[in-house]
Amino acid sequence: MTPKEIPVISVGMATNKVIALLGQPRSRMSGGELLSQFGQVTAMGQGRGVRALTQREYWTFAHRAGLYQLIVVDGIVAEVHSQPWMQRKREFVGRSVEKAKGAATRALRGSESVETVVLQDVREDVVTGHGDTAERAEGFASKLVPTDAFDIRTREVTRRDLGGATPIQAHNEEEARRLSAGIGIVEDLECAVSPRKGLLGIGKKPGTWIVHWSGYNFEAEVSFKLPAIVSVTYYGKK
Repeated sequence: MTPKEIPVISVGMATNKVIALLGQPRSRMSGGELLSQFGQVTAMGQGRGVRALTQREYWTFAHRAGLYQLIVVDGIVAEVHSQPWMQRKREFVGRSVEKAKGAATRALRGSESVETVVLQDVREDVVTGHGDTAERAEGFASKLVPTDAFDIRTREVTRRDLGGATPIQAHNEEEARRLSAGIGIVEDLECAVSPRKGLLGIGKKPGTWIVHWSGYNFEAEVSFKLPAIVSVTYYGKK
């Protein structure tokens, strides 16, 4: 908003012109209502000062240029207080675009919205976890779910049979079996290259064994939904 677009409210202006510039007031309270809230009418009596206060009205306008607070006497502006607002931007989330917009409306009540942009609609995604049991696979998958996700469900848990042939280096069969212990269930251990003495017969070079192994693990798929995100550009103080 440029300076030329900011409404100028001045003392002596009629309230109908004020409303034409700012719209309907957000709140309107008489001086008598204001005093009664603080219990001042009875305490102060009905003197000249009290009568002067009760003749006033206190109007508040929420405009995108700022918050206007006016004191009105007999339909004419007697005092003007304004607080300029800056253009701001905030993001809101919800389990639907409508709920995200509703959260924005509640949070920015009293502010004037200029533009609402849907950055992301609700979308579904899937993560996969593995483990030696179904419970561990599901647990690992659950740890990958974003913290703001909802409607989290385990979609499928499957057992996968594994196996293969892995070469390892060892100086003897006993060492080869020890090194193959963490690979899987050893079905067979085949010596592909025998150990041999080093240069000039000093030391011993390791041989190569082929570990034929089998095994299994579990794979879990966990589905979830990510919330909608809307961005709101507005004028306000919040």
